[in-house]
Amino acid sequence: MTVALVRLALLLPLAACSPDPLLATRVVPFTLSLDRTKAVGSTVCGDSISVKDNMDGIFERFLRDTRQALGGRDPARITVDEITLYADEGPGFAPLAKSFGTFDISLVIDSPSHTVTLVELDHSQVKLGDYPTLPVSFDSHLQLTDAQWAAMLGTLFRVRICGQATPYYLQESHYFHLHLQLRFNSYDR
Repeated sequence: MTVALVRLALLLPLAACSPDPLLATRVVPFTLSLDRTKAVGSTVCGDSISVKDNMDGIFERFLRDTRQALGGRDPARITVDEITLYADEGPGFAPLAKSFGTFDISLVIDSPSHTVTLVELDHSQVKLGDYPTLPVSFDSHLQLTDAQWAAMLGTLFRVRICGQATPYYLQESHYFHLHLQLRFNSYDR
């Protein structure tokens, strides 16, 4: 009897530490355009269009796959664990490393309005021609209210970049398009 209780006591902490069951993972692309003529001082911001209005239904398929795995229920939480950056370069486009001193990328919930910063970078972290994959730690369970979570499940969110533009970007007639890929994961608890 004592041996059985000791075994049970040893197994319980292991069960409590097991990773949450991952239901689905999907990489969702976003495109953001920045217009230097709309700068406030040296700060320039650009938003993607709402996930509800774009992305070829990729996020909606991600939710559908998750709900199917849960028998029609919503996931308990969604995380974003990495962002990959790509920027248009070539004639007329400003390179990322020369365009911003610092910038941040945020997830913006449309209604009720809420912004969660996913990553903050400075130019030293992004070299010319280098488009890094960056670790992110977003967890809807920890960072959103119930109303904001409902908006995310309703695809009422977008991605925003805001940065301190360099004189190179502000003084030249350059365009800047940033392409992001966010990796979303869903969990049942």
